[in-house]
Amino acid sequence: MDLYKRFKSNMLDLAGIKKNKKLLLSVSGGPDSLVMFDLSLRLREEIGVDLGVFHLNHQLREESETEAEMVRCICEDNEVACWIKKEDISKLNKEKAGSIEAIARETRFKYLRRIYFRNNFDGVLTGHQADDQIETMLFNLFRGAGLEGLSGMNLTSYYQKMFLIKPLLSMWREEIEAYCDQRGLSPNIDKSNFTLKYSRNRIRNELIPYIEKNFNDSIKSTLYDTINIIRDEHKYINNIVDKKFLELIVYSGEEYLDLDIKELYNEDISIQRRIVRKAIFKVKGNLEGIYQKHISILVDAIKDEAEIDDTGKDYQLPGGLICRVEYNNISFRTEKWYKKHRPGYFKRIITGLGEYLLPEGNCFELKKFKIGEIDWKKISNDNIVFIDYEELDWPLILRYREAGDRFRPINMEGTKKVKDYFIDEKVPKHKRDTTPILVDSQKRIIWIAGKRIDDRFKITSKTQNILMLKYE
Repeated sequence: MDLYKRFKSNMLDLAGIKKNKKLLLSVSGGPDSLVMFDLSLRLREEIGVDLGVFHLNHQLREESETEAEMVRCICEDNEVACWIKKEDISKLNKEKAGSIEAIARETRFKYLRRIYFRNNFDGVLTGHQADDQIETMLFNLFRGAGLEGLSGMNLTSYYQKMFLIKPLLSMWREEIEAYCDQRGLSPNIDKSNFTLKYSRNRIRNELIPYIEKNFNDSIKSTLYDTINIIRDEHKYINNIVDKKFLELIVYSGEEYLDLDIKELYNEDISIQRRIVRKAIFKVKGNLEGIYQKHISILVDAIKDEAEIDDTGKDYQLPGGLICRVEYNNISFRTEKWYKKHRPGYFKRIITGLGEYLLPEGNCFELKKFKIGEIDWKKISNDNIVFIDYEELDWPLILRYREAGDRFRPINMEGTKKVKDYFIDEKVPKHKRDTTPILVDSQKRIIWIAGKRIDDRFKITSKTQNILMLKYE
């Protein structure tokens, strides 16, 4: 089957592209992306897709301006919308941590995403091909990877809600170069692909030829078949993990997720690793910078918490992710989440009965009853408590905890620091500073909302009027 038929099959049958869809091509001007551009033009002619092209002039080589101009010209000649952006990647590399390849990729996808959503594209095409697949698999193997890393790239995937398509993924470099000759295409050749400065280039130019010569002259085909086998098995295991993952979630939302450690620890170690990776991906949005060593650290922490109750530890992961092992939970939160939820000054004066709105939309309600008017013992729970109305010194104050706070937990002798009470009750660290505390004008703690009332305000045989406190 010729390249165009395979390309068409990948686009229509596997990627699900139909007539009138808008496709954004990431074109560098090299053989792979130029062939992808040519094949896309043929697909446009046959079924009527709409095309656009993005090119990043990264200013890494002398030929960068020439390459950008070449892309501009072929787009103009073929009436294809074109976006060309210029960035000094070398300068960015000095300012930001990471490899120059990673920064170039991050910059490219930043612009792709912007163009994609502003212009309502349906898919982004990149020129990755079969040789890239082999090199990616070996690269991941050497840096330490599980089945996901060894399964290579998928023909379709999502990145930050962009639909990505790699339509050349089943085509070898030799086939692509032959297609260039057949179609009279004149791609730019990136000379940096031949330098041995980068790991991928050493894999491509030294390792694979060495293996072909000394071990297996069909190593690329062998590894390609192995990748497909690994991908199938990886997909099957992932289906199991997806179901188990949902069962383990304690809390979840935008940029945060908590999992039950004891239930997670009961799973096989291979499932634990995958669930941890899935949690990181869900909160962080990607797995960039996350290696097997990070997963192993967290899996060990889960074991320590489950077996010896080694609680209250934070783990800083790449990309601004903070994991905390605490009270049978492992929490995943971004630094952005912590900044957004950092407790500020909060003080609400309660002058009388009624409802009071608290930060983040919570509600505090006070109602007065005569003793015997309601069966308060049946109604009471963590969020609805009843106290002796006559013992209060008004006005009351709602606030967050303060240094040195102490109270007398009901049915306990003596006083206790609020800080120690939170620790004993295994209240997660991020909730301790945002739990409302009700005090009276003498600064006596009445109730730690949702937790415990102070013994001095409990209902006794002498109580005549009771106050209901409700926290929602």
